[in-house]
Formats: sequence, structure tokens, C-alpha cells
Amino acid sequence: MKKRLLALLAASFCITNVNAVTIEQLPSGGGNGTFTNDNTWGAEDFTLTESLSIETLSFWAQSNNSGATPPGDSADWRIYSDNSNLPNALLSSGTVSTGNGSYSRTLVNSGSPFSDYKYTLDIVDFVLGAGSYWLAFSPKPEFDATNPVKGPHWILSNTGNGISALSTDGGINWANDYALGTDNSFNWSYSIEASAVPVPAAVWLFGSALIGLVSFRRKSN
Repeated sequence: MKKRLLALLAASFCITNVNAVTIEQLPSGGGNGTFTNDNTWGAEDFTLTESLSIETLSFWAQSNNSGATPPGDSADWRIYSDNSNLPNALLSSGTVSTGNGSYSRTLVNSGSPFSDYKYTLDIVDFVLGAGSYWLAFSPKPEFDATNPVKGPHWILSNTGNGISALSTDGGINWANDYALGTDNSFNWSYSIEASAVPVPAAVWLFGSALIGLVSFRRKSN
């Protein structure tokens, strides 16, 4: 009985909920949002209906094959709270790099003059509660100041609410005009891979363990 109780208690602390969750706006083709310099940030809003552990971030972008600027070896990411359809308070951020394997680029579609790539950011896991947020990216290519349009173009998505945001000063100020400064009715492609927040202990199982403990004590007495 004592061994069974100990096993039950151990199980109650080890059982977790590992359901995978994906929040995404898949690419539909075309890219009007250009990261023109190191201070350019593009952002898309998203909503969580439950607390999730955020694990991997992705976005799709086009690269110009005609002497385009290389995509670079690193990228910055941020999560903001939402305030009247614009990014508000910075909640989490980080930098990924090809050097440590946390940043990768996969060819999705080869074309001329543009090719489509999926950029994947393997970040340090963090938890977000239910609510409205903004996901922002700033890839760091070797920019050509004389031809900024050669920067990567964030690819459009045909899903979403038509709200996106742009900052050209490093995220200090934001505006809803990310499509080359001319329109705010675009959606940008992204993917967030997450999992349900692990439950430290299954409540019913822990309750069973407590009941077993009480029963064990009564028997011992």
C-alpha cells in the first residue's frame, strides 16, 4: 500500500498536458512588406484563447534573386500586448542566429525574380495567457542602403483580420500601414507552434493520492 501511494504521488507530479497547438496565417503569395533596414519591424496581431507555452516562431518571406541582399544570419523577435489595434507593451523578445542553430531558412518555392522561404526561429519557451497580442519580426540581412527594396519581403496571407503594423524606428512608434506605407488591409504570414501549459499535477490524481494517504494513516492507526 505504501509503495502504491508513493507511485501515485509521483505520477501526480509528473503527468503533464503536452497537446500541440499551432496558430498561423499561411502564405498566399506576394510580398509587399519590405524590411528596409535594421530598425524596420513588421508585426501581426494574434489571439490566444488559453494559456500556451510558446516554442517556435516562423514567417514566410521572399528574396530577390537578382543581386538581392542576403538574408543574414540572425533575426530579432518580439511579443507585444495589444492596444487599439497596435503593438503596446513589450512582453517578451529575443535574437536567434544560424550560428547556434536557432534560426534557419527553408526554400519553399523557387522562382524568378523572387523565391519564397520559410524562416524558423527556435526560441526559448515562454508562457502567454489568453488574450490579444502582436508578433513582431526584424530579420537582419546585410542591407544595401542604396537599394533598400532588396531586403526580404514578408509574404502575404489570405487569412486574418486585415490589421498589421510597421515600425521604422526600432519599435518605438507603430503605424497600421505596413504594406509599403500605402495600405493597412493586408495580412502577413506567420506560424506559432506552442503547447498547452503543463499541468504540475492532475488535480483528480493528486486528490486521489491525498485520499489514499488519509486511508493509509487510518489503517496504520
